[in-house]
Amino acid sequence: MSNNEEKKRRPNANYRLSPKNTNEDEIVYHYNRERRLEKAPQAVRDLYKDEKAPRFSLFRSLTNTKGKAALFVSIMVMSIFIIMLSIMGYIGGDSELEGNVIEAEAFEYEGAILVSIRKTIKRNRIGGLTQAYTGNVDIVVSDSKTDFPLRVDFTPQPVQSFEFTVPLNNEELSVYLKTEGNNLRLTVKPE
Repeated sequence: MSNNEEKKRRPNANYRLSPKNTNEDEIVYHYNRERRLEKAPQAVRDLYKDEKAPRFSLFRSLTNTKGKAALFVSIMVMSIFIIMLSIMGYIGGDSELEGNVIEAEAFEYEGAILVSIRKTIKRNRIGGLTQAYTGNVDIVVSDSKTDFPLRVDFTPQPVQSFEFTVPLNNEELSVYLKTEGNNLRLTVKPE
């Protein structure tokens, strides 16, 4: 051998650095995932499972634990309860007096308080007019010190308006309406 060939050879060329395969066709893997995962913690093994990711489901994400399921059920029950109460007419923004929807407003104009009361006959679910009270209605407009009484007549007309001035001067007025069988109290603030 020449000097160049000796320089290019490894110093330990005569030593075996890796074990000799018994079968020359077999590939030697020095990294084996299965063997490595056998010794890994359960959290790491779960990451390498070959399962498909579950599809997104809004309902499943709202009910996948007992706490979330209980909260979801209670919200649904309360929502249904509120919808039923509003359909039956027990809650809502309308002020009703025996089938008549009452709206009251107060305006301040040149030192006087103008009160406007509008009566509309309530409509049923299919759009027809319901049976509403007709007859005398006693109205009392009051601040904390003084009462101002008057009487109006509700007729079968679908819409009626009543406007009057009151000799009261307060930031908030109470309007009481009384029929033969029922009462209604409204609070208005003069604008």
